[in-house]
Amino acid sequence: MRLILKFLLRFQKTIMIFTSLSIVFLLTASTILRYFFKTDIPGVEELLLLPIFWLYFMGGSQASYEDSHISGELLSTYVKNKKILSSI
Repeated sequence: MRLILKFLLRFQKTIMIFTSLSIVFLLTASTILRYFFKTDIPGVEELLLLPIFWLYFMGGSQASYEDSHISGELLSTYVKNKKILSSI
């Protein structure tokens, strides 16, 4: 069971690296073609959606595993007392 989890985490990180690199490559290629060669890649926005979705969900899964979600609450910034914070 531990070996399968280790494999899946490594596979997930590989997907995140691959999708990040593909997003950067597509955006860079699109920018270079658009501003230097005055041409465009038809449908590049639709092509970008696939790696963006994969990166989004794999990143959410990784954050869930590491228990490192992004928090949008401002209350914990101002209230430092744990008792008051948990009661609110």
